[in-house]
Amino acid sequence: MKIHWDTLYACDFFSVEALGLFGTVRYMVFFVIQLKTRAVEVAGIRVDPDGEWMKQIARNLVDPVEGFLRGATHLIHDRDPLFTESFTAILKSGGVECVKIPARSPNCNPHAERFVKTIKAPELLSSCGRMRPAMTLWTPRPHAAAKVAASIR
Repeated sequence: MKIHWDTLYACDFFSVEALGLFGTVRYMVFFVIQLKTRAVEVAGIRVDPDGEWMKQIARNLVDPVEGFLRGATHLIHDRDPLFTESFTAILKSGGVECVKIPARSPNCNPHAERFVKTIKAPELLSSCGRMRPAMTLWTPRPHAAAKVAASIR
């Protein structure tokens, strides 16, 4: 693992519930974290993520100009069915090898799990009951913070 430390990334989902016009809506937030620097990129937020959306997310992540996974060699993720063969193939075409952790073993992806635990901490959400203040703390680039804030409104 030390050999790949500079180019090792992990990803996962977490949910955020918000009150909508017709009741509570659960948003799924997909994020990627660079293990060496702990920089986090919120790759997307969607109510009902599907395979097509994940393929677009993969294309965005390996974009040669602005992709968060530029220079990455490995991406650790769980066995969620949203990580399809198409998702893996797009990442592989960008030079990123996907590494699946064993089933029901979140401790094999501790950096991503710790980020979820931190971002969902009550003290981060209590300021105004929204994820916007918490999410802007974790986005490494100013334009990324603006995208996140706009998508959570």
